[in-house]
Amino acid sequence: MKPTLPTCEACSGQLTWTQSLRAQRFFYEYTYCPYCREKQYINTHKKHLSVILLAAVSPLIINLFIDLSIVSSLALYAVIITIGFVVTPFAYSLKSKDPILAKRGNSA
Repeated sequence: MKPTLPTCEACSGQLTWTQSLRAQRFFYEYTYCPYCREKQYINTHKKHLSVILLAAVSPLIINLFIDLSIVSSLALYAVIITIGFVVTPFAYSLKSKDPILAKRGNSA
């Protein structure tokens, strides 16, 4: 699966990296398309998020086997946080209908 930036289902406009980072609000499950102003629901890709989570805990795992200094650990965390910040806009897509309600409707 090639990482791509989110695309609006209503107008097919692809968000830029900055727009997709702004659209990814952690307290809301939807955002508005910057082009057509339609409500778009955020659908996260679980594979991408699991890789980001694994990268976040990797310094702890590395520290179990190799004795890292505090400075090395902090530098490693800074690099991982920066990479995670750059990659997170690619970890979701936009849907016109609420994916949570769609799953509930299919299972009922």
